[in-house]
Amino acid sequence: MAVEFHSLSKTYNMTGWRMGWAAGSAEVIAALTKVKTFMDTGQYLGIQAAGVAALESWDSWVPGNIATFAARRTRAVEAFTAAGFDVKTPEATMYLWIPVPTSESSEAFAARALESEGVILLPYRAHGRRRGPRRGRGASGACVYRSVSDVRIGVPLDPEEPVQ
Repeated sequence: MAVEFHSLSKTYNMTGWRMGWAAGSAEVIAALTKVKTFMDTGQYLGIQAAGVAALESWDSWVPGNIATFAARRTRAVEAFTAAGFDVKTPEATMYLWIPVPTSESSEAFAARALESEGVILLPYRAHGRRRGPRRGRGASGACVYRSVSDVRIGVPLDPEEPVQ
């Protein structure tokens, strides 16, 4: 038996609202409901109503939202690639996982980008693994291009090289 969980976080821009759903057999959902009844109380009715409204707006909201994220992702991939980073275009997400171009950790690279250029990158380690920094979906096209060039030019690929 399987249970599938999904949330309103990314699809409906409701990150932090803690709204989602589970799909599965009646038997599994009944057991999950019993556990949830003792674990928490759920969201207040205003948030639940907003979740219902979001789900009912699928046709008018989601396709455009997906197109916006896809366009941002494409611009970011192009900009990071042009700046010399090894970037693969993800097939089903808006996040980019970019290998750090130096021997330093993703935490050190992200800290250096923030300290020297004010560019915010989320180290892969924040997700429990070591890889490159993650660039989130919230950047506009102009911000993506500005931050990519800042990372490439303002944050030297060699951590021993002085910042210009």
